Amino acid sequence: MTDKYNYWRETQRPTRFFFLDPRIVLFLVLVILHLKVWTIALFVSAAIFNIWLESRGLKVMHLHRYIKTYLIGNYIPAKGYKNQRYPVSYGFEIDEM
Repeated sequence: MTDKYNYWRETQRPTRFFFLDPRIVLFLVLVILHLKVWTIALFVSAAIFNIWLESRGLKVMHLHRYIKTYLIGNYIPAKGYKNQRYPVSYGFEIDEM
């Protein structure tokens, strides 16, 4: 059971585009379709921002959830005023080094 052909063990690993988050492919497609200096600069800055986030132990999806919660606030209009959402710390999702 432990031979070199057990690739099913790799199914839980997060997807990667080389060493970056796969969402960076959107910027790469933009660079390929519209090859200008500003698109290359946008791609490089997005890649550096992604690397900086991951060095701090934060993933892009966690950042997206944090920004969305920050912008919306405690009140969820679809659930009524008495069903307020209280701020939650997502610090437990960050892997400690």
